[in-house]
Amino acid sequence: MQWLVTTYDPRAHGALCDSCSLKDRVVVPPEIRPGKPLVVRQEPGSEEEDQLRPSVGPSSRELERALDDAGKSRSDVSLTNTVLCRSPGRGLRHHVRQLQHKNATRKRAGQPPLPTPVECCKSRLLAEVDAAPAVLLMGKFAYEAVAGDRVGDKGLWAVRGYPITVRGKPTVATLEPAFVMRKRRWTETFRADVGKAFRHGEGRLRWVEPVSVLDPTVDRLDYALERLAAAKAAGGRVCVDIETDGKDPNHCRVRCVGLGVAPGVLGEAGRGVCVGFLSVETPRWNFRCQPEVGRERLRNFFTRSDVNFVGQNINLFDRPILEREGMPLPDYDRVRDLVVEHHVVDSELRHDLATLSSRYTDAPSHKDVDHDKWDNDCNMERHRAGHVSLHYYCTTDTIVTAAVERIVALQVTKYGQQDAYRSDVRFQKFCVGLHRAGMLIDESERRRHAARLWIKLRDAERRALDAAGKKMNVGSPDQVRDFLFDEWGIQVTDYETDTGEPSVGKDAVFEILTRSISGRQETFLDALLEFREAQRSLTKDVLKRGEVPVELEGYAERKGKRRGRGTDKKLVVDPTKSGMIVDPATGRVHSYWSPHTVVTGRLSSSSPQVANVPDTRADPDSLRSMYVAAPGNVLVACDLEQVELRLVALLCGSKLWLDSFKQGLDVHRVNASTFFDEPYESITKKGFKRRYSKGITFMFLYGGEAHIAMTNMRRVKDPETGIRPYARMTLREAETMRDKLLEAHPLKPWWDRSLSEYRRDGWLKDLVLGRMRRFLDAGDGGAHDDEVLNEIRNFRVQASVGSYMGGSGASGTVADSIGWYWEPGTLRGLGGVGPIHHGHDALMVEVAESQAGRAATLLQDAMCGSLTYEGRTIDIPTEAKIGRRWSEV
Repeated sequence: MQWLVTTYDPRAHGALCDSCSLKDRVVVPPEIRPGKPLVVRQEPGSEEEDQLRPSVGPSSRELERALDDAGKSRSDVSLTNTVLCRSPGRGLRHHVRQLQHKNATRKRAGQPPLPTPVECCKSRLLAEVDAAPAVLLMGKFAYEAVAGDRVGDKGLWAVRGYPITVRGKPTVATLEPAFVMRKRRWTETFRADVGKAFRHGEGRLRWVEPVSVLDPTVDRLDYALERLAAAKAAGGRVCVDIETDGKDPNHCRVRCVGLGVAPGVLGEAGRGVCVGFLSVETPRWNFRCQPEVGRERLRNFFTRSDVNFVGQNINLFDRPILEREGMPLPDYDRVRDLVVEHHVVDSELRHDLATLSSRYTDAPSHKDVDHDKWDNDCNMERHRAGHVSLHYYCTTDTIVTAAVERIVALQVTKYGQQDAYRSDVRFQKFCVGLHRAGMLIDESERRRHAARLWIKLRDAERRALDAAGKKMNVGSPDQVRDFLFDEWGIQVTDYETDTGEPSVGKDAVFEILTRSISGRQETFLDALLEFREAQRSLTKDVLKRGEVPVELEGYAERKGKRRGRGTDKKLVVDPTKSGMIVDPATGRVHSYWSPHTVVTGRLSSSSPQVANVPDTRADPDSLRSMYVAAPGNVLVACDLEQVELRLVALLCGSKLWLDSFKQGLDVHRVNASTFFDEPYESITKKGFKRRYSKGITFMFLYGGEAHIAMTNMRRVKDPETGIRPYARMTLREAETMRDKLLEAHPLKPWWDRSLSEYRRDGWLKDLVLGRMRRFLDAGDGGAHDDEVLNEIRNFRVQASVGSYMGGSGASGTVADSIGWYWEPGTLRGLGGVGPIHHGHDALMVEVAESQAGRAATLLQDAMCGSLTYEGRTIDIPTEAKIGRRWSEV
């Protein structure tokens, strides 16, 4: 069939071409096959423009593979674009944003706004949708144009993959194939969405509406619980989910508790029951089962030995809340956690229930985007009228979670991740302890850091604006992007955002700094980096939630001096959401710790992000000085000595490094001796040569190629002087250092073995637990780009350290040997609080000052050890430090 159409006129189909900013561009006609499902993409590319045919560019091959997986082909669908003409420059998103800027100016001048290409093409697109039997929307613009619903802050992820109905048509929204090509980890999800779209259009969805018991009487609750108890005999688990009146598990209250089983366990449909405790309605809903009775029934149900349980993030969130409210869950070995299961088999993907549900089941979306704003508990009449019932949502959550868990649990066994799962569950228990213990803040020191960072931020902003020569919001990535690439005409880098726009993030800025640019441009970019660093530290790690920078002590006189710059109100994007929360009763911050955020199994923290606060070597005035021990207590901390380089030595089998560690030599002085061809004794511990060698060694360990190491070394800033000492490093210098390192150590054979093993198996596993990573961004053809290659090379090092420090390793041992003050029989007379911080390779506890020595011994015993690989062994030593401030240890 010939699709080269030259007479197609979009205006005849409702398009407002005469009003469109793309009216002079080439029109790429849709490819309509009557009676076939309609695939709506974003806009044509250069190849589509050349051939006058939709979806023929490189990304179209990704779509065709997804169609093939679904048993379909291109001839089984109609193809169109949200906009039929290709946008100039950097694509539709950028073009629309430019129009929005113009419209803001026109509004101030009292002029009518200019329509966007999406608005001009919308009538034509909707006519095509109305003529199709089913619709597959690819990307944000396609969804918003057809559904008439903005996706908001969560983007397309809020609706992606769910079977919905739009304009009376069975519809599924999914990712743009071009996005999938950039982010290969979403390939399987994208193909699953395409398959679901055909099942939805053909009425073959595999989902039965669950049976939910809401607001039960006591007798009905007893009956429902007995039915659910039969799940174990049928090979299923009872899922538990709670809804609360807040997000802090230390303080929030339970609104309701839902329990449910997956479809196929107790019949074709999933079954669930919800018990109410705290009404969201006004006037308050009177539950037929009184809260004290419901609490007793659930407490007894959780103690039954003939029932096993499962939940979504149940150990970090639900467990401590239920325990505080008198409904404790059984031991960890009887409660599976879906988040942990999914993390150990697919660590690179999202683990939220919406993503998992839409990926693994055909369940419809059962919650709104703002699903915490409930207006009824269990009023089904209001629920059917479009007001989602809180209890229905909670119960459906349990049934969906149970359905997904049955699938993911099989993958845990398939990939042999049982040990990693058990370790991470123990790690969750450790995280709960860290969150509850918290870290004490020295308020005067916190305010000093806030004032210091405010000066640094304002100074960086002033220098950036002076270099730019115009007023702008330095904190806006969009304004910076337009200024650099449009006004200054700087060539864009290879770095892109998730939406496909040129990035102005740290990596992109550093790449631009390596080019031949003017002194004014270099000044602007240096100031931009300093501004962002100060802004992030101020708003995320120093300011309290809701605190406004200009109200800090000592800055009242500055309020009126900087007006006109347009940034004062934007430094803290949202004071209600940014910053740390300090418990007014204790003066402590309680960070949220998680073992299932980082792909290597390391812990992460948030609100504030205390896991990555630089030490005094990286920042002489480190934010660590804000964190102190309570009166009468001290902080005791241990970190593993040069653990990553020790593991590299073990994995690659470098005799020089292994012997150096065995003899107790300073390995960085050994490396300097190699690089500079000088005796070990002539290299001083605090000299330039040792520091240079340490930096370049780690750049090559994790960068591999000389140009990557050169780029990374150019970024290094001296924390004391603020100077980048290697900013002018040449490629030849980097190549010389790389060659010397590769001659002295068998790094390349180790890299090659890792890559070969990955290509053979499709994954790599660490040395301690066999923790797996599949490197999904490598795509179907294996690893190609430098970033994926580097991740393959260093995964075993990073993941092995994470597992060594994890729940089955040092952290679990410390939890058992020291524990926290609220646990009976723990702390072993040490007093204080217990463990309060976990770093990548470090642990810190707060104990009574008189017991510091005992605590140091326990920490050292838990963390010292050794690892063996291919007959080689490396010791991993540590030494405890004691102080009153974190910056001292």
